[in-house]
Amino acid sequence: MLKHRESLESSDVENAVWKLQPLICFTHFFQKTGIVHHTNLNDLIHTPAHACEHALRFIGEGLNNVARHAHAHQVRVEAKRVETWLVITMQDDGQGFDPTNRTLSTGHYGLRGLQERAHLVEKTVSVNSSEGKGTTLEFRVPLAPSGSFDPPHMGATPCRKCAFCLPDFIRFLRGCSV
Repeated sequence: MLKHRESLESSDVENAVWKLQPLICFTHFFQKTGIVHHTNLNDLIHTPAHACEHALRFIGEGLNNVARHAHAHQVRVEAKRVETWLVITMQDDGQGFDPTNRTLSTGHYGLRGLQERAHLVEKTVSVNSSEGKGTTLEFRVPLAPSGSFDPPHMGATPCRKCAFCLPDFIRFLRGCSV
């Protein structure tokens, strides 16, 4: 005899949505760009909401930069919990660039946006790149909130500046302020 399943707790639904979100995003990214991706985002599953949101926004902006500027064939994205930090590493095999060259700006926010996000939340972002050798970005955010910073609300619809912004309902389910 089949047993009726107990009703799902909201945390079960929340976890299921968060487990699927990166897969959906990367599938969309691959279909849109043709860039092959290798991901390991398992450490995001039980990450506090504040750190997870910043990590996913960093990943979104980073992938947007890869798609627009890198001319990459592959990108690797990894989230790892290291002691009291969540460390996101994104590495592409694109054309690379000289990070000391300040004349690279083409009217887009790109790396400046990633650095501003890190500065706003008192976290760190590092850029390692050289021409012809791809780019590696690393974003570090503490697992415990460090202050009263509240991530900016995206509005009722996903942001149009970045191809990868998270839908508001995901943030709502995760418990972020709206």
